[in-house]
Amino acid sequence: MRKLAQNAAIVVTLVATSVAAAAEPPGASPAPPAPAAPSGSAAPSASSGTDVAPSVPAAARRPSPVAFVVSGGVSLGAYEAGFLHYLVETMKRNPGLYDVRIATGASAGSINGLLSLLASCDDPNDDPKKSLFYGTWTPIGLPGLHDPARPSAIALFSRRPLDAVADRILERVARGFPTSCDVVLGVTTTRLTNAREAVGAHGRLDLPRAEERFVVRMRGEGVGRPPTFESYVDASYGYPQPLLPFGTDPRNNAILLRDLLYASSAFPFAFTPVSLPTCMTRPRGPTPPCDATTASRANFVDGGVFDNQPLGLAARIAGDGLPPGQARGGFVTPLVRKNALPPDDTLLVYVDPELTSFSRPPNADESQRMRSASALGLHYVESFVESARTKELSSVLETTPELRDRLAIAASDVPPVSHSLASFFGFFDSRFREHDFYLGMRAARRFMDGRLAARLAKIRGERPPIVHYEDGVTTNLEPYHCIRAVLDDVGDPAVACAAVAPELRAALATSIARLYDGCAAAREAGSRDFGESRACERAMRGGEPQRVPDTPRATQGFHRKRTGESELAYTVRLLVGYGFVFKDLGLGKVDAARVEREIHERLRETLDTFASAQPENGAAIGALGHTLLGTLTYVPASAIVHVAVGPVIEAGASFRLGAGASRFLRATLAADLGGLSSFTGSGAYLTAAPMAGIEAEILPISGPVIQPRLGLRGGYLFSTEDGFATSTCPDPRALVCSRPTAQAYVAASVFDRVRLQVGLAAIFPVRTNEETSWSLLPTGGLQFLWP
Repeated sequence: MRKLAQNAAIVVTLVATSVAAAAEPPGASPAPPAPAAPSGSAAPSASSGTDVAPSVPAAARRPSPVAFVVSGGVSLGAYEAGFLHYLVETMKRNPGLYDVRIATGASAGSINGLLSLLASCDDPNDDPKKSLFYGTWTPIGLPGLHDPARPSAIALFSRRPLDAVADRILERVARGFPTSCDVVLGVTTTRLTNAREAVGAHGRLDLPRAEERFVVRMRGEGVGRPPTFESYVDASYGYPQPLLPFGTDPRNNAILLRDLLYASSAFPFAFTPVSLPTCMTRPRGPTPPCDATTASRANFVDGGVFDNQPLGLAARIAGDGLPPGQARGGFVTPLVRKNALPPDDTLLVYVDPELTSFSRPPNADESQRMRSASALGLHYVESFVESARTKELSSVLETTPELRDRLAIAASDVPPVSHSLASFFGFFDSRFREHDFYLGMRAARRFMDGRLAARLAKIRGERPPIVHYEDGVTTNLEPYHCIRAVLDDVGDPAVACAAVAPELRAALATSIARLYDGCAAAREAGSRDFGESRACERAMRGGEPQRVPDTPRATQGFHRKRTGESELAYTVRLLVGYGFVFKDLGLGKVDAARVEREIHERLRETLDTFASAQPENGAAIGALGHTLLGTLTYVPASAIVHVAVGPVIEAGASFRLGAGASRFLRATLAADLGGLSSFTGSGAYLTAAPMAGIEAEILPISGPVIQPRLGLRGGYLFSTEDGFATSTCPDPRALVCSRPTAQAYVAASVFDRVRLQVGLAAIFPVRTNEETSWSLLPTGGLQFLWP
């Protein structure tokens, strides 16, 4: 989510403190807003693209309005959460410099964007573990999301664990916010079924409409009183816009907001679509009030499908809604949409955990993508999904190039652990999410001191001093200080990491190892770009990763990804090697292959539950799911049963012998029923040959589509010619009597369901006048897997 979703969901309310209220006690009335100037009057011309000149003394300037643009990221939402927690808490400690006003997001980004606005309105939080950010993301794991007792035919996961998180947010919303809180959030969604929009003077052009962007304004009514909500749109604008039926019922308003976030994070097939009551504005006439009687319901799914980075929405809200010039106060009311550029002093903060400041290995050569229809088809799908999710961002930057220089882009310089398994890996252990949360905090500190500080200095004409989050009294920052000591040489790593849990130290070591491997691979591919990462520069020069205190000492080259090693197998090998214990999976200190197998089985169980819930085509969906699973992680099944037909009818089973280095070996049992062709003439007979042996799967070339194996087995062939070895063979030279047999064979299973096999069988002499008999046995049939 694509990187697949995908995606958790909660509700949040948004609020931010205006500067005037920053010095006022909670509940104080804000200064009246300045009269609204014509929208866009403070923005530079499109031709100039210049920043505001520092003609206004810095001390007299208003705090820069801040707009967050937060992309979707599945379990990387924990990294985003830590990043935004640090950013917002530091901004609250610098009220003369920053004024958080807007957040837009898609999927997990909509959740974190809203949490940012809510946190910006709250009192300073000196404990990250007590923040809504931490409390939202760390409890959400795969065991809760997968509910086999309540399977769904259209979704892999359940929202039941998310409801508990949402309830806590709703309780906070109900307690109210200061009247100084006036914030706007934008949330992208996608209609499950396209709406049709008539365009033109006579409505002859009928356009499908899938993307919807909801814009909601929330205003505090004072502590102890629920806030008010409204759709912040220009109803007279010449294109229909969606509205939500907010009213005077606080509980209903909060539920609408919660469901909006559920809809934005409803990654297809991960969560069920969400039904929202909506109205549409009428450009050609007055828009009636949107309430329960006028709203109609429609189903929505993940907003990241077509607009995963809603920069254009944030810029539009800032350009049309923020007071221009040095005016302070709430948003422009009523909104008149002119698509103006944001005020010059606006800080557009772009947060996307997929962006990196270090070099990555280049994409595979196109010749590799065109080696087969399946490879080319997969490339088409990947390219389409990637282009669709960034289409809106590309369009905005093309049509409004002035925004390029106004963006403060946050990029990670160390990969989060949750990035593996299409960004779903973080759901397998709460310590992954905890580590990524603190890693995001450390990235935010670097961002504030680097790119954001440079942008702020350009606006204000000077580089103002910053009071950082940790400068005051704070608790539960040990993992943050450990990460900074190891990566940024801030303090003694041995001291800073002493109180940090072994699993968090192992996760940090894994993140560093993956960084070094990626940079070394990029260097081998010809890249010299190490970006802003000193560690990446060291890796490109052949250096080994710096060691995290009290983690097992790794051998040289341990951090490098091996040829043919899957992303999951690589990440798990690193974690186990650095001392991580997968307690959330119920495992103790086991080898990496055992952990990989457990993760594979958990995913397979989820897919099998989903397939079994299908009213039709369940077997096909299950086979497709297993194939897709194999593209992420392939692990040989624990047990396989097969039935095949050819010159003989064969039934057999095989069992994996281990989860470690021996996992390619399988014990096999089989029984062949032969002699069938003899029934077409005289002298009919039957044979039955029970056999046992060993089978080896060729793992380097095994995958989700085809799994080749070599086998050797032996047994005894019993024939009706001698009463299944209970009597004398009347003519050993002419008849097939009971005697020992052995087979060597090559087999391949396709899509985990179809089994093809060619065997060379021999039956050996045990009587006078008998000779060794050879035969070729091609068979084909079906196989069934158990985890």
